[in-house]
Amino acid sequence: MRSVREVLSKMKSAKTGQVVRDWRQLLPPGSRWNPGDPGDPACKICAGTGYVRLDLPVNHPDFGTIFLCDCVNLAKYGKAA
Repeated sequence: MRSVREVLSKMKSAKTGQVVRDWRQLLPPGSRWNPGDPGDPACKICAGTGYVRLDLPVNHPDFGTIFLCDCVNLAKYGKAA
């Protein structure tokens, strides 16, 4: 487990190099991204979480299953899956 000091040391602004006290202010409006989430904070599909759930009927085999968002695949592989 990382200490608070380690986590805060990685939350520095790219512009100033200072610790960002309220990093949520730097996110796009509506973003649900948190440090460690795999998604793109500006993604209009998952809002940064990196995962999506399909709206399916209860009896569908994929009901309740989460899938990686395309923004994760783009970031990881450089192209959509």
